[in-house]
Amino acid sequence: MDAPQQEFYSKSETEVWIAFDCRGRGAKDRLLRERRAWGACATVENLGYGRAVLVVRTGGALELAG
Repeated sequence: MDAPQQEFYSKSETEVWIAFDCRGRGAKDRLLRERRAWGACATVENLGYGRAVLVVRTGGALELAG
């Protein structure tokens, strides 16, 4: 590959995905606490079979605090 790394990775990370296996004890409560903590900056995507992903847009908490 001859292209510089910046060509492919020029944009900063815009969101973080955190996977939860909600079948375990207390995992669903932890997911809901994290979701509430991030407020409107986060969404939950259900993957089925007791699994979910918390999607957090980075910088969102800083925008709320500012």
